[in-house]
Amino acid sequence: TDKRVEFFREASSGYNTSAFFFAVNVFTALETSIKMILVSLFCFALRNSAANVGAMVVQFILLGWISSSWGLLFPTFVPPHSVVMITTFFVIALGLLASGAISPVEYKNIYETPFLSVIAGLLSSARFFVEGLIVNEFKATSSEVGFTLDLGGDSPWRNNFHRLSLGNEDGDVFMQSDSGWFWSVRASIFVGFTIRLLAAILLQLCNRPMQLKKPVLEEIKGSWHVAFTFFAYIAAFVTFLALSIWSFF
Repeated sequence: TDKRVEFFREASSGYNTSAFFFAVNVFTALETSIKMILVSLFCFALRNSAANVGAMVVQFILLGWISSSWGLLFPTFVPPHSVVMITTFFVIALGLLASGAISPVEYKNIYETPFLSVIAGLLSSARFFVEGLIVNEFKATSSEVGFTLDLGGDSPWRNNFHRLSLGNEDGDVFMQSDSGWFWSVRASIFVGFTIRLLAAILLQLCNRPMQLKKPVLEEIKGSWHVAFTFFAYIAAFVTFLALSIWSFF
């Protein structure tokens, strides 16, 4: 939001908006990652963990990566006076209701229903964060606790991960380790890129008059460079969307 006026000024002066958006993305990713590292270390100092500190740091960084992606998306089409409220409500509401940790959408529902798995994975910033922290702790326990063992695929009760519907898409989730659980890292990265690419597309479509530019369809017809850039963004978005959905299963 604070870059909005600066962006319109640069765009109306004829500067490359893609370069500007790329720079904002890089700076935001670095800034958010540093903040989340500090927060994760503070949390680790307060509550400790059975897993390695690095496992907690990674989960917090990925949470910041996805959450900041939504923070880049909404300002592209939401009015400035409402963007903070709408972004905060969306991230918190979907983060809670579709994370899998509480009703109405729980991990069992997510793993049994592919549609819910896709919706939760794409829209809930806490979907992989909460599960990642939980699995990190349980993977570090001994087999007597019931998590780090496997009784076989024919057994109605394989282990407590299976009973609680945690990490069901990872066949090796039951392997004992204090190094952490990183199955969701790939999905989190893909989802973040998907959201940011959608933001880049909306940046080309919305607020054209404030950028002193013609409607995007007119510019596409008149310039091959604009057409190539626009359709390249769409192709990249579709690709990362497909990769995100693929990584959920």
